[in-house]
Amino acid sequence: MALNKVFLCLIASVFLLNCHKYDLLEKIENPGGSASCADNGTGIVKNGLIAWWNFNGNLSDRWDCGSGFQPAMGSNFTFTNDRFGQAGKAIDLGGGTGIVNLGSQSEFQTAPFTLCTWVKMSLGGQYDAIKRSTGSNGYALEIRDISTSISVKMNGTTTVFVGAGMGTNVWNYMCLVYDAANHQGFVGPFNGSLLSTGTSATAFAQTGVSTDLLTNANQTAYDDAVFYNRKLSQEEITRNFAAAEQ
Repeated sequence: MALNKVFLCLIASVFLLNCHKYDLLEKIENPGGSASCADNGTGIVKNGLIAWWNFNGNLSDRWDCGSGFQPAMGSNFTFTNDRFGQAGKAIDLGGGTGIVNLGSQSEFQTAPFTLCTWVKMSLGGQYDAIKRSTGSNGYALEIRDISTSISVKMNGTTTVFVGAGMGTNVWNYMCLVYDAANHQGFVGPFNGSLLSTGTSATAFAQTGVSTDLLTNANQTAYDDAVFYNRKLSQEEITRNFAAAEQ
């Protein structure tokens, strides 16, 4: 009888240990809550973070930093290698039909804000990569493979340019920062240098459409898209650009 009790206790202990282990894994993968968003000066910037879609095999918002989780929706996509070569930790929108809808939350167009993502085009071209626009209203961040890496469009008008051509099969980090008075774009290749545009005072008219990550025949891949409810400084964007966190 004593041996049976010992055996049962051992089984219970192993079960509890495993439960605790999986509970820890869940907390590590999706920690959530304000404690996870405390900025300790390492990894991506947490202060003002509204959403972080890391595309690690899903379209979930990685952390809830006070505004609730912001899940994305997508179609015609596959998961692919990220900029570190890790399988299934970036999203490939294929050629022409893929899309990721990040939602239409008011924070996504109410100044100030910052929107950044890693992007890679497999074929050359020029098109809107991040867009919250009806064409005549809203904003878009455009990428291209020649003469300029990115440009910013406000109300359908291109305002600022940066880079000398993004090139193909190279991960680039790109950002749009906006504070109602001015906007600015940033771009830089993985393991390269971050460049910034000049600032433009062009504003945009708000629109009720969603903010989308787009593709065309360029077979675009994205990773680690983040949205902030404030204008990040160039130093903070450089910190995100260099972060290995994902």
